[in-house]
Amino acid sequence: MKKLLLFIPLILILLAGCQQAADEPVEIPVYEFNYSPAVRPILPAIYACAAEFPDVIFAPQENYLGGSGLSIQLGEPEILPTFSLPLAYDEIVLITNPANPLTDWTDFSIINIMNGRIDNWDYLGWEGEVELWLPSDDDEVRYFFNMHILDDNPVSLSAFYSNDHRDILDAVAENPYAVGVLPASFTDSSVSTHSVNIRVPVLALYDTELDQVQNDFLLCLQGEIGQNELEGIYEVLP
Repeated sequence: MKKLLLFIPLILILLAGCQQAADEPVEIPVYEFNYSPAVRPILPAIYACAAEFPDVIFAPQENYLGGSGLSIQLGEPEILPTFSLPLAYDEIVLITNPANPLTDWTDFSIINIMNGRIDNWDYLGWEGEVELWLPSDDDEVRYFFNMHILDDNPVSLSAFYSNDHRDILDAVAENPYAVGVLPASFTDSSVSTHSVNIRVPVLALYDTELDQVQNDFLLCLQGEIGQNELEGIYEVLP
């Protein structure tokens, strides 16, 4: 009987320890990374691949880029990080309202619309005051459009800017006289698109080596699950 009484406190201590361990929250690894506003259409692929890793949390943050961690953006930055991985391809396009009849675009006409020398469509054989919409200065779209088309020509003082590419799409869709510049991945049937021959990759960039989970996540984006989500939005990987 005495032995039994001696064991009872020991059993209670063990049970209390087990209960305490059961009550302690399980820490789930969280992987934060940035994606730029210019690649927002990649989110369905990010969510589809994140679902393949139920034991971790992927937390994408929309941000103009910086730092050495994993980030996803449109095109190669001026200073390329140590590691870069293509996930898809996009095209930067000129967009107009479907009511705009102009189809024959030259670099000369585009540059002069952008810098404000052409402020009325009658210069190009139509009519109405030009309303120009562009992404903000920090956006990769502006960087590549300037590199390939504007070549550091100034932009019209009357231009409108937005950090949200959907605002640009909506503005051009609603105004017959509006014109804008967007990634093709943002466009739909509400606008007409015109190629300016700027094809850019969607890149995963990082300066420090990733762990196995992050590497597998990027491989998922490059693989069947990710590419199936991107098909029809981007030009997928070959």
